[in-house]
Amino acid sequence: MEQECAEFDRLLGLFKEMNPSAAEEWLASIKSSGTMAEVCSLIALYEKQNQEIHEACLRCKSVVDCPLERREEDWLKSGGPEHFSLEACGLQKAVSPEAWGAFAFLLIASEHAKEWTKKHGYKPSLDVLWDRHCEEWHDRLARRFRLIRVPSAG
Repeated sequence: MEQECAEFDRLLGLFKEMNPSAAEEWLASIKSSGTMAEVCSLIALYEKQNQEIHEACLRCKSVVDCPLERREEDWLKSGGPEHFSLEACGLQKAVSPEAWGAFAFLLIASEHAKEWTKKHGYKPSLDVLWDRHCEEWHDRLARRFRLIRVPSAG
């Protein structure tokens, strides 16, 4: 792949594992829409945030044993998003709604689908992924990226 983003490759690989045809359609869509660079920048920021969330937890305890939801909430409450240099991930301005949507969809179809599979014992179709847990996770994700998202109208 032309991308130099290992996390992009990892997430796309998970998506392909969960739903190969939808992953290929998604990839073709972001390439044709011109949002690939923005999506990869969002993924780079996501990866850096995940590292910071994990490291913040390790500063309190030598073992990370609390659920991701709690770690994310603690990080958000401590002002975590404000501590990142967006420019380091290639983001100088708000990302387009199309890039945000493609990024969020990739995470749902990869990370959330993987967790859903662990919990339920089989790979989900895309239409069942949007459950209460996914909605809560998506809300935390939106708060993590609030500084670079264009507010939705209405």
